[in-house]
Amino acid sequence: MIGTPTKKILEEFVLITEQMNNQISADVVNDVYNVCAKIMSFNKGGINITPDYLGEFFDLGDIMIFFEVYSEFMTTVTGAKN
Repeated sequence: MIGTPTKKILEEFVLITEQMNNQISADVVNDVYNVCAKIMSFNKGGINITPDYLGEFFDLGDIMIFFEVYSEFMTTVTGAKN
């Protein structure tokens, strides 16, 4: 139900992925949850997902799995022929 990313969401996703590879800090973790919430909120149902909501139900490992699967999804979408 999550749509293909807008340019802004994609840029934020790439930036936070790079930051996660460099170091993990409290600020980076907060940014990870913020970006994940933006990605999940860009859904066909129009459901708004907040970072606080994600923090209640998803640990960082869950978010990392989501990012991995989302990366695969974006690779499939960008590699698809028109």
